[in-house]
Amino acid sequence: MTSYAAAARRDGTLRQTLVAAALLTVLFRVGFGESWTYTAVVVVAASAAALGIDYADHRGTPTATRHLGLGAILVAVAGWLVVDAGSPPPLGVVGLTAGLWLVLDGWTARRAGHPDASESPVEEPTDFSENGGFVSEFRAFREMGAVGRAIDRGATTPAAIAAELDRSPEDVEADLAELQRADVAERVENGDGDERYQLTDREWSVASWPKRIAGRATRPFRLLVAG
Repeated sequence: MTSYAAAARRDGTLRQTLVAAALLTVLFRVGFGESWTYTAVVVVAASAAALGIDYADHRGTPTATRHLGLGAILVAVAGWLVVDAGSPPPLGVVGLTAGLWLVLDGWTARRAGHPDASESPVEEPTDFSENGGFVSEFRAFREMGAVGRAIDRGATTPAAIAAELDRSPEDVEADLAELQRADVAERVENGDGDERYQLTDREWSVASWPKRIAGRATRPFRLLVAG
């Protein structure tokens, strides 16, 4: 815990969490006119969840365990919001639904012996497959970076990428090297002498997201039916 606290201070996680907590307080208390009790529950739960996820990343906790823990927090907090309110607030209903899905996802993965129940998401930060967690998939897409997304849009040469992103060629070359090491992009030879790049798999394309998200969202139910 001491090493995590030091890391969280160093990378700005604690500062970002405090800023987010302050913004949420203003949003719910002033913007939405919620009571101090309601606001405090939402802010404390959101801050605890954010720090919990970051700590799980730090410890290399398997995705299934992370989902079970986060889901339990959401069910408890959102359930309280739904029961306590005269009419269930939208935030409470959404949180309760998401929490129940996370608990089911973690439980079915552990029950079926899925890799998510044993493999640390930190070990494979570029895993963008259907089998990864939503947080892992978002992190992989984020780590692919603007350069990877520029390739996806059709800018295949370093010069074209640099022009599209308004960045220096040196920065683009450095990112391309990282993407090649992560096996996200590869250099291709087409005989015209230009240095061109492409994504290593069409599934890295943004166009594949709807199908992949739908498949990931229904996975716990498919594992449950499969027994």
